[in-house]
Amino acid sequence: MREAEVDERGRDDVDQLGRLTRDDPKLSRAWPLITSTTSSSHNSATQPTISLAAAFARSPRDHSNPHRTWHPTTHSSPPKNAPAPLTGSRPATPARLGVVNPVKPGETPRTPWIVGVSGASGTPYAAAVLRALLDAGESVDLVVSRASRLTLLDETGISYRDAHWQDDLREWLARGADGKPGTFQPAIDTDAVRHWSAGDLAAGPSSGSYPAKGMIVVPASTACVAGIALGLSKDLLQRAAGVTLKEGRKLVVAVRETPLNGQTLRHLVTLDDLGAAVVPASPGFYAGATHIQDLVDFVAGRVLDSAGVPHGLYRRWKGDLGVPAPPPDVRHLIYSLVRIGRQSIAWTRWTGSSSRP
Repeated sequence: MREAEVDERGRDDVDQLGRLTRDDPKLSRAWPLITSTTSSSHNSATQPTISLAAAFARSPRDHSNPHRTWHPTTHSSPPKNAPAPLTGSRPATPARLGVVNPVKPGETPRTPWIVGVSGASGTPYAAAVLRALLDAGESVDLVVSRASRLTLLDETGISYRDAHWQDDLREWLARGADGKPGTFQPAIDTDAVRHWSAGDLAAGPSSGSYPAKGMIVVPASTACVAGIALGLSKDLLQRAAGVTLKEGRKLVVAVRETPLNGQTLRHLVTLDDLGAAVVPASPGFYAGATHIQDLVDFVAGRVLDSAGVPHGLYRRWKGDLGVPAPPPDVRHLIYSLVRIGRQSIAWTRWTGSSSRP
């Protein structure tokens, strides 16, 4: 009974292996050894059936190429253009893998700053940071969360849409902190700015292999702070922040909330322990602010200081007490002229006269 069972099992193994190898020239050399060994098992129930791995181990090796166990029956040497085998003992070379993310002639590798905008109030802070990064010649990968689009609509009246992000971004960056359109004339370079949808978890910034200098979250809501500290990765913004931390890159979190409860404070301490720079959106008044834009630029400048990006958004402290604020520069003069011009136009339309009392 035992001999019949072994014999039947051996025949089944041969039939199944024959169907797999009969049409494959690479396995044809091992086929005679398998069939001859298995047929001998019919005469002795105690001799086990040879396995496929054992058959490959017994087949003669090709000493001209030690990485191959078998070769075609023609015994011809491998063609000269045959690719080298993939093994773990040798590093991958560009000749085998090709060029990954090739750089075109005249271009340099793009290594951007990732800027995440959460749903906290303070979209003028994000606009000031983006303008300063572009003025400094930096590349930017922008992630605008769904909640921040509601805040942007409420604070500026701008609808930020994925399909029209370039036009919406240009309109957003052109507004001043007071909400007046046309205050700035930002140059949005399509090569310098790349937009990623907040729900796209397969985007470039979601991977640690994606090149980036670091990430700036401005403004950062308490929910965003909690998601980053706990590693939730519920959207691309939180996922990119987590990747920035695990890769040891610079993460700047400009939290905008007051007052702060104990839970949020513990989350901020966690981010500090992980290496992130926590920058509260609290402006200083020693720089001689004369306009709301000066206060916004101060916070944006402190965020960029933490990221190591040069800028000229505010007057730095030099240790001199009692020094009066410097006279308004050309930018402040332009602000004033624009405001006076708009007020004059509004007065003319309202009264029908160009003379004001």
